[in-house]
Amino acid sequence: MLPLFLIVTWFYYFAEIKNLQNLRELYLSFNQFSGNIPTLAFQNLQNLRELHLGSNRLNGSLPASLFALPCLEYLDLSENLFEGHIPINSSWKCSSLLQTIRLSKNKLGGKFDFFWLRNCTKLKQIDLSRNTNLLVQVKMHGWAPKFQLRTLMLSSCNLDKSMITEPHFLRTQHHFEFLDLSNNDLPGSMPNFLLANEATLAYLELSN
Repeated sequence: MLPLFLIVTWFYYFAEIKNLQNLRELYLSFNQFSGNIPTLAFQNLQNLRELHLGSNRLNGSLPASLFALPCLEYLDLSENLFEGHIPINSSWKCSSLLQTIRLSKNKLGGKFDFFWLRNCTKLKQIDLSRNTNLLVQVKMHGWAPKFQLRTLMLSSCNLDKSMITEPHFLRTQHHFEFLDLSNNDLPGSMPNFLLANEATLAYLELSN
C-alpha cells in the first residue's frame, strides 16, 4: 500500500482526523489554528510517522496519546502556546522509530528527564528551548543513551547544572552538529572535547 500523505491549507477538525487510520504524514504547520487538541484526537492514527503542528496558536495540555503512537518518527509541536507537563515518564514506552522531538517556544513546565529517552535508539534531534519553566534533567543515573544526537537545543530552559559536569551526558554524544545550551547560567568550564579535532560541531551556542 502506498503511503497516504495529507497536506492542507485549511482547518481539518481534529474530530475528523481520528478517522484517517492509514494516515502516514500530517502537515498543519504555519497556520492560525488555536484551541486545545482533543485528548483522543490521534489515538487511532497507529500508522502516523510524522506530525507537524508547529507555528500555530494551539494551547492547553499535550495529549498523552501523541507520545504513544507506535510508528511516530517526527513530532513537531514547537511555537505554540502549550502548557503543563510533557506526558511522559520513566515507564514511557516510546516509539522505537522516534527521531525528532521539537517542543520549543511553548509554555511547558514540570520535569523532562533524559533518562525517559533511554530506549529511543534512533533519536537525532531534540529541541526543548524557550520553555523557561521546564526543568530539564540530564543526570546519567548509571545509564548510557542508545542514541546519538545531531541536534540538541536547550536554550532558555531550567537546565540541570550537571549538563557539563562529569560524568555527563555530552560526552556520550559523538555526532553533534548543532548544540545550544545558552541562557541557562551554567557554571564551571566548557568541556574541551567539544572543540577537539574530531568534533563534528557546525553550530555551538553557549552565551549567557
